[in-house]
Amino acid sequence: MFYKGGTGMVFKEDDTCFVMYTSAHDPTWEKTAQNVARFSQKDADTVLKYAKVWDDFLYPEFRRWVWTTPIAGRPDPFMQRLLTEGPKYGLDPLWVYKSLMQALDELFESAEIKCSLIRACYSWWGGPADYPATGLHGFIYSLGGSREFGFVKGGSHSSAHAAQKIVVENGGKIFTRKEVDKGVIENGKAKGVRLMDGSEVEAKVVVSTLSPQLLCSKLIGEEYLPQGIIAKMRALCTYIAPDVWWSGWALHEAPNYKASGFNPDINQTFWVGLGDKDPRSSSKEFWRRMLGREYSGAPIIEAVPAVWCHSIVDPTVAPLGKHSAGTEVYTCATDQFSGKEWVQYERAHAEYMLNKWSQYAPNMTRDNVIGYDVASPWDITYRLPQTPIHGTWNILDGVISQIGWNRPIPELSDHRTPIKGLYGTGSGWHPMGGAIASGGYTCYKAISEDYGLRKPWEEAGREY
Repeated sequence: MFYKGGTGMVFKEDDTCFVMYTSAHDPTWEKTAQNVARFSQKDADTVLKYAKVWDDFLYPEFRRWVWTTPIAGRPDPFMQRLLTEGPKYGLDPLWVYKSLMQALDELFESAEIKCSLIRACYSWWGGPADYPATGLHGFIYSLGGSREFGFVKGGSHSSAHAAQKIVVENGGKIFTRKEVDKGVIENGKAKGVRLMDGSEVEAKVVVSTLSPQLLCSKLIGEEYLPQGIIAKMRALCTYIAPDVWWSGWALHEAPNYKASGFNPDINQTFWVGLGDKDPRSSSKEFWRRMLGREYSGAPIIEAVPAVWCHSIVDPTVAPLGKHSAGTEVYTCATDQFSGKEWVQYERAHAEYMLNKWSQYAPNMTRDNVIGYDVASPWDITYRLPQTPIHGTWNILDGVISQIGWNRPIPELSDHRTPIKGLYGTGSGWHPMGGAIASGGYTCYKAISEDYGLRKPWEEAGREY
């Protein structure tokens, strides 16, 4: 399912807004260009120029990259094509090394489009726009996340339930509330897993979605791994990926933004940033957060939140006539505060978020809120212990050395581990951080190659 707008931004200075429309509602890019032209005709022309680059080159190559299993130790073909073929499409190879801010400053003159793309990219990779070596892949993420991002009807749990049914209907068993202690390894092969209660589950293939660090240190054990892999695991970059407040909101009415007077489609936009016209606002927020407790003494930091309301386009996620919304606000690292302190700050965060939201959407008052549920970084880190340190979906920072065929490290990027029959996948693997279906798909492709299983893509005559 697709919103009209993929990403957008509302601006506090004058209640204007920017909307980047999804491909489902703006296949020719004309609506997006018309929106940009209200701020800069020059930038609208630039958008139409790079629209063709996206449609003809970037998106086809991006899709091939996402759905193709890496070859461990080989150079990333997507990056190679960007460097060798990109210039003829107007993509400067130096953007690979420059920051996203530098690339956007070269491309656009209007603060509005820069702010919007920066906030979108902020969510896709989690780091600041002025961080080096983010220019090209940051530009690609912001376009891809804005143009092509959809979601499953009924919410993400619908996908989980469908997968569960497929497993059970094919004779599989699912063990709930059973925490895994270690992998069972014999003669360099995975034989199953040992649970915390001491029982063992036998398996021909073991697939883990733990972080790469926990996979190697906990599930496998460093005694089974080469020293080179152990050293690289310890050196992985994890300090940029943001710790986050994620909150769900039950509402009587969907947010109605003041900026809808400028463009009513902002009320039909998926990822809306509540910001201003300073392209460096997100970066300033990031560097303040990096100071942690030293900056504010509390994990309530002046931020550029992102908000959404899926019930606008999918009424099944809320009771009839009501709405279900969500908010994302970055904050200090999980280890800056104790679990008890994080709980104490949940109400303060909710009050901050509602006050911020109401400045842009006046109907977002307490009377409009039926209830809310706040998930702090502590909740994300410890209630579902997949991450080694931070309460973040990225697991690993999305720096250029840790995306694609380099993720998490080249030796493990094809999902295979030194233990035969034991595979890693999830947010810490190709192509990037996030709950992305392609990670499971490319992992299955590796398993199918190793065990002679069906290859549905070949049966359908597809490349990937």
